[in-house]
Amino acid sequence: MSKTHDLKTKVSMITETLHKIISMAVAQIRCIGPDADWVRDAVDAMRQWNNHELRRQTEKYRGQKDEDSHIRSFCSPKAFAAFDHIASTASKATKDGGSIKGKRVLILGSSWGLRPMYLNRARKPEHMLALCFHGQFFPVGKKILERYSQRFTNLHIAKAGLSILERNEPFHIGIVTASMPFHDTEDARMELMRISESILPGGVLAFTNLNTLEGMSYTDLSATLEAFGFRAVAVKHSYLQLFRKDAPVQTATAQEALTMTGQDIDTRISRIKTTEKKRKESVEERKAKIARHIQSAETKLSTLPASYLLNVSSICNLKCIFCGYPDKLRHHAISETLLHQVINGIGGTAAITLTGGEPLLNSMAWKIINTAADYPDLNLSVTSNLNLRNLDVAKIAHGCSHINNSIDAASAETYSIMRQGGDWNLLNENLSLIEQYKKENNQQHPELQINFIVTGHNYSELSAFVDFAAGHGIKTVDFKWLLWQDTPRITDQARVRIDDMEVMATLCREMKLADELASRNGIRIGWEKVPFAIKKFTPGLYEKFELDKLKSYTDMMSGRTSDNQKLLQTMPDGCMPCIAPFSRLQISSPPYASFCCHAKPEFTYIPIDTKKSILDVWNSRQFQKARRLFLEEKYSEVCHPECRLYQIYLKTHKAKGRN
Repeated sequence: MSKTHDLKTKVSMITETLHKIISMAVAQIRCIGPDADWVRDAVDAMRQWNNHELRRQTEKYRGQKDEDSHIRSFCSPKAFAAFDHIASTASKATKDGGSIKGKRVLILGSSWGLRPMYLNRARKPEHMLALCFHGQFFPVGKKILERYSQRFTNLHIAKAGLSILERNEPFHIGIVTASMPFHDTEDARMELMRISESILPGGVLAFTNLNTLEGMSYTDLSATLEAFGFRAVAVKHSYLQLFRKDAPVQTATAQEALTMTGQDIDTRISRIKTTEKKRKESVEERKAKIARHIQSAETKLSTLPASYLLNVSSICNLKCIFCGYPDKLRHHAISETLLHQVINGIGGTAAITLTGGEPLLNSMAWKIINTAADYPDLNLSVTSNLNLRNLDVAKIAHGCSHINNSIDAASAETYSIMRQGGDWNLLNENLSLIEQYKKENNQQHPELQINFIVTGHNYSELSAFVDFAAGHGIKTVDFKWLLWQDTPRITDQARVRIDDMEVMATLCREMKLADELASRNGIRIGWEKVPFAIKKFTPGLYEKFELDKLKSYTDMMSGRTSDNQKLLQTMPDGCMPCIAPFSRLQISSPPYASFCCHAKPEFTYIPIDTKKSILDVWNSRQFQKARRLFLEEKYSEVCHPECRLYQIYLKTHKAKGRN
């Protein structure tokens, strides 16, 4: 029996190897034969995109070798053969078995759309839908498909989110690629439900490289799919997981199905033991513990952070010209289990900042706001567009210490350009409601701050923006320079014409006038990098308008600077630029951790395992490495050279004659 089994295993391995060799040979022939002109055009288009985007935005793909490697991973005989093998394996696992020909195939996360194009050309499925969730990649594949449309059979590449599945198109096979990760959130589980509804009974869902993805565990994903009628299918390849739709959903609602399989929020939260007991300590006690950790040169901390910056969700109701979030057509959110732990550890927390997207569209953000109302020592700041109807002003006023309202305009016309989809009248109404509530209840909070990113559309409205603030009784205004100049909605008109002396002179004049108006009205004004940009591009105008004399409030870092200085006073000789690696946790969407956006890349994209406690995340390898480097005074290995606090530290220590 054993010998028979071994023989079958060897035959199976040989067959599998031959299949791969044949698939590779066929792909090679297709990529050099007379039908391969579309492949050559695709490679050229990808190379142009790499030169235009990747080389400018990141160090990752610089150099011909890395660039070619990136292209080969999406458009090469090897990439095509591998994708063909995945699809063929999934097709054989369906109830009807056989080849892909004549079946309906759904590709989720098609990136450039080139591998689905090869599969369509090689296998002739009845219908194929490939969803591209990244707006930047989509045009490349779409243009190639349009140019060679007669070569492909019933292939549709869509730049669209999962809402396209609401057409109720049925599919025999669904292939979920590594570019579509499922994060450990309720929304991701609802996504799986919508995908499962599109798969026919007996059909198969195939997941590639699931074991390398951050986010939802394989156990949780399989349990969620089980709730929606899927069962795992044995497969020999570690990079491929298959699930066949063998049974209908037995419950009335998706929420009931998740509860039955332990995938609802409450059950997932209960698995993390550290969330069961709330921490009770004061803000001063937590800060004192952090100071002792630093003084003792400890890199593994026993206390939670003193402050959090939480990018709770990428979902937003506006499409601002400088933001790429609405074009990433699958939205992301921080895991509810992590946010629940933040809430349970809120005692002792000095500051929390909620950002997005639009954080007030997220239910967990409201839970944090409601909880914060019971902790008067907590400084809760929310960055919001305030363009929401039926805004619960009372809850905001009770829980929030500070509201950062991003506006970027002083007129309805400019607002409609800057913040597409926004309602100028609704914004003004909500600002008035907040101020009215504060007056009626005789309270100072939430303090309102309005923000203005200087662009080619609004550079002549700076002084009017200060007048706008004065009209609403707002005492803090922050001006910023447009940094994100390559988002999908940015146009040439959005960029400040730094080569136009008339434009730059108008901007300088507006800055001077805005500063004077702010001084007369008792408004704190922050300029961040705007004067530095003027000095860099037009030093003559910088001197002419005496922009070095602009007033600026010092607490520019949402409370971080003041907390940082207080804690540094307990250190010998103020020995660090800041204490962020010891005191501040920043979580973004998609979920990555960091302690500062001005740190080196190694420390700004720290992976998060949502199955672990928030204290485990806080003590992960990269956090401990950053703390060690700080303790060894190797700040240049952690800090970005343009960090304001790092620059202050360097100047201070140079003046003291220290290196």
